[in-house]
Amino acid sequence: MGWIKFPAVLAELLTGSGAFGDDTGIGDSRKDTSPMEQHSAAMSKQDLWITLNVAFAGFMVSLDHYIVNICLPAIAKDLSVGTSEVSRVVLAYFVVMASTLLVFGKLGDRIGFRSMFRWGYLSFGLGSLLCGISPSLNILLFSRCVQGIGGAMLYSSLFAIIPRFLPPTVVGRAFGMLSTLATLGIIAGAPLGGFIAGYFHWQWVFLMNVPLVIVAILFGMRALAKEEGTASGAGGAFDAPGAILVFLGLLALIYGINSVHTFGWRSTTVLLSFAASAVFFAFFIWRELHVENPMVDLTTFKNLDFSFTNLATLTAVMFMAGSNFLIPFYLVEAKELAVERAGGGFLVYSVTYMIVSPLAGRAADRVHPFYLRLTGVFLAAGAAVFFAQFNRSLGLWSVIVFLGWLGIAYGFFMSPNTKHTMSTVSPEQKGVVSGIFTTITMLGLVLGVSLFESIFSAVNPGDSLFSAFQKAYWLGAFLCIASAGFIVLARRNSTVPRS
Repeated sequence: MGWIKFPAVLAELLTGSGAFGDDTGIGDSRKDTSPMEQHSAAMSKQDLWITLNVAFAGFMVSLDHYIVNICLPAIAKDLSVGTSEVSRVVLAYFVVMASTLLVFGKLGDRIGFRSMFRWGYLSFGLGSLLCGISPSLNILLFSRCVQGIGGAMLYSSLFAIIPRFLPPTVVGRAFGMLSTLATLGIIAGAPLGGFIAGYFHWQWVFLMNVPLVIVAILFGMRALAKEEGTASGAGGAFDAPGAILVFLGLLALIYGINSVHTFGWRSTTVLLSFAASAVFFAFFIWRELHVENPMVDLTTFKNLDFSFTNLATLTAVMFMAGSNFLIPFYLVEAKELAVERAGGGFLVYSVTYMIVSPLAGRAADRVHPFYLRLTGVFLAAGAAVFFAQFNRSLGLWSVIVFLGWLGIAYGFFMSPNTKHTMSTVSPEQKGVVSGIFTTITMLGLVLGVSLFESIFSAVNPGDSLFSAFQKAYWLGAFLCIASAGFIVLARRNSTVPRS
């Protein structure tokens, strides 16, 4: 099926009915049951408790990705730090999550995901409390690391608990609820963060998590009272050295990127950081290829479709994360909006994304995801060029149009991209691939914030803020074009039948 049928399918979807698409790619377990079973099976009260508890965790982790960004200008002002320093509030959370997701996925298989889930809630709540009472940036960064550990525990458990605790006839419905609440977290994040920071104080963005976590833990104790079919103790020896090498490699890479605007690209500090990162990752790759029970099965990357798809994901997510980091500074500092009004502006992105994403998810069942993914990244590149050119001249209309445009672009990209990623491997590899794909996505978030912050902070003192935004968004356009190139390369190396 090619481009000719693509518009017709989208038109049909716009007038059709259906539920939200499953962005996880794991909801395909619905295919294990017949259509009659899918529609006739009802959730028991216990199934509903489990689903709501897991979906709420997805909501909280998703919310935290978006609620903090809008508060960054207020945090920077309150703690008397610049954009480089305050960016670490986001980076600390993302770096810890990116470097520990695979670790906790492995541990969950050994100790049981019920225990992992509860410890995740506890760590997330403790980190939130510490963030809310942090008197300085350093303590706030430490607290974000604790929160990031909890987020990684929760995120690595979400997709394992549902098929393990629920009967196959309701798994698809449960994943649909998880996807919907995660989307609500994206929608509510920036407006809620702006409201809290504008009318109360940014610290309440973190403190509000504490009572919610307490309630969720109590629900979890009731819902997950007994783990069925746990793989506890399975999986062989845990690869602790591999986990340490990944963390050190990421840490050195992020430190190097964040040091560029201070010391310059050719400085000893930056070059040594990049060299150290390369060495750590090289040792990690060598170890994973030789250890008996690796954290990551690197042979999966011999599948070039899978490898290029992950590179496409990495570059596309880098632009999305970098833009989400910079837009609050554009609204608050360049346009001098109150933080509560700036948060409301993000609704344009969230609402358009929520509308387009399920349509694209359904379209991916009718049109090869290649066309949807390519459309998404080209739209994102166009949005980046538009904002680079008109962020100064069109006033607030430039950012409103840009955010709506970007929401449509990533609505086209994300669901079909996840679907295609999960289709590149055999069914028995889907667990491993899910962990790799999630980690690649988190890595894109980390690198995107780091790179865009460095470009933004490196602007000459005599230049305006608008000039800094222009340079950053030209970089964003380049990343989207690179993503399009990787999508084409993945298509050429695909073993999935072309429709």
